Amino acid sequence: MVLPAFPFKSPNKKTKVLGDLPDKGEEVALQHLDGLCRAIEDVYPGGGRLYIVSDGLMYNDLLGVSDQEVWRYGQALRQLARDCECKNLYFVRLRELIEEGIEDPLSEEDYLRKAPSFRDALLKRHLPQDFDASAQITADADTTITYRGYIKFLETDLAGKIPESERKSKAQTKRYHEEVAKNMIARGKAFANSITARFSSHVRLSIHPSTETHKLSMSLIPQKSRSQMTPWHSALVQALDGSITMSHALSVPALTHELIYENGRPSHFRERSPLFHWPGMDVSFRYMYPCGLIVRPSSPGSNYSLHNVHMQLVRGLAEACSPVVLRGFADTTDEHTYEAKAYDLGAVAPWTFGVKQKVKDAGRQDRMANNVVSSEAMPMHYDGMFKFVKKTDAATGLEVSVSNPPRFQYFTSITPSAPGSGYTLFASSRLFWQHLPAPLTVASLSGLTWECKNSGFWDNHMKQLPLVVAHPATGEPCVRWHEPWPEWKTKFANCVIRMENAGQEYVGLVDRMLYDRRVCLYFSWMKGDVLVSDNFAMLHTRTAFEGESDRELWRIHFD
Repeated sequence: MVLPAFPFKSPNKKTKVLGDLPDKGEEVALQHLDGLCRAIEDVYPGGGRLYIVSDGLMYNDLLGVSDQEVWRYGQALRQLARDCECKNLYFVRLRELIEEGIEDPLSEEDYLRKAPSFRDALLKRHLPQDFDASAQITADADTTITYRGYIKFLETDLAGKIPESERKSKAQTKRYHEEVAKNMIARGKAFANSITARFSSHVRLSIHPSTETHKLSMSLIPQKSRSQMTPWHSALVQALDGSITMSHALSVPALTHELIYENGRPSHFRERSPLFHWPGMDVSFRYMYPCGLIVRPSSPGSNYSLHNVHMQLVRGLAEACSPVVLRGFADTTDEHTYEAKAYDLGAVAPWTFGVKQKVKDAGRQDRMANNVVSSEAMPMHYDGMFKFVKKTDAATGLEVSVSNPPRFQYFTSITPSAPGSGYTLFASSRLFWQHLPAPLTVASLSGLTWECKNSGFWDNHMKQLPLVVAHPATGEPCVRWHEPWPEWKTKFANCVIRMENAGQEYVGLVDRMLYDRRVCLYFSWMKGDVLVSDNFAMLHTRTAFEGESDRELWRIHFD
């Protein structure tokens, strides 16, 4: 795949963006694109590669942005991709569209010296001599859509940058914008032709709305709203629950949101909440993609103990944006401290074996063994599905066994598995509903029920299980599910799932959505991580890890 994108930050630093370098918006966009490639790899062994071709040098001189700013933005973007481990993204400079077999890296000095010649050479080689931007805008639907988009953002991008001679009236300002937009259309035509020539066998992606005849349009950032703002034309705004919107920086109200700095630079806006104020601790909060939050001491030298953490704040954050990870705190693997803090989180919900389970490979291979204490991958599920309590049926007066899942999970990582294995996956109900394909809605799925037949350790047959339940605290809709687990996937208990009042195609739909990279966090443990997750808002599973591995987590449930 190939995507022209990430040129430079908008020249309007006063109202639109937070600076001239990539920030949280670009970070999420890169992770989203890399997630697309990883999703392809999930179904196609060859995987997916995405080539990002910066079009910065094609347009920057038209908008008053220096070649040096384009260079620095591109360099910082590449470093950000490395920091986020976006291993499926590859970056292409303008030089590579006009020169073959380039191997030597380009220095900043060479880039700045040659930038104008790169631009001129590409235009000379790839723009037809008889190209007429006005005629193209009239005749081609995709060009018309792009042109209108250019006009719209130029109104804010060029605010305060129009030459004095062109600033006499609204009509003249409008004509100036139109001329710049037509120049951009002409240069865009040459740029598109060069991409077609260089990447003739690649799927062409686009950030612009289109007829999708010659390219596939996509949003760079999965946003809660329908806005298609790009990170170089706006700032990222994060709600307490982690949901994202993009907005012009000046439009974000200071009363409800605070500006967050990362690495000494403004990064994004975050919704204000008392849950971010931890008494006696200077900590930072970083949202993960696509869900969850990591809390760290702001200073690496801080030695904050888990013993002193206000766990009700952790619980509140977990209820809003699970999972919540405490990383870099002391005493998290001390058994007494870990167990004691569980009681600060809520009412501990013990199992028959006790309060705490040590989740590690027990070494058993027989079918009646508990797959939780094995090295196998597990199905997507919620904890406590097979935890039963006796209740009296109001209609019959008979005593019946009913499932009694706990509200939360509380983990600590004693020994993580080898890198690249033993991930814990968390699927968010909020994101499940956000990305559910039309025409499906929460309402259309709310009445569906399913049955589960499980063998082995979890031997049980459960019926009339609702696919959607209300969250006990917020009332928000939550997905309730257990992934089918056929015998060929496991040497332990297998599980057959059947929809009771809908077509069986819904089974596959739910499974696909729960593993969707826009919905599901692939979490890699570090030693000493403490994690709290809402067992109603989230579903979870585990990937396999090497047999006889020392991987060990401790887990406690609480309400």
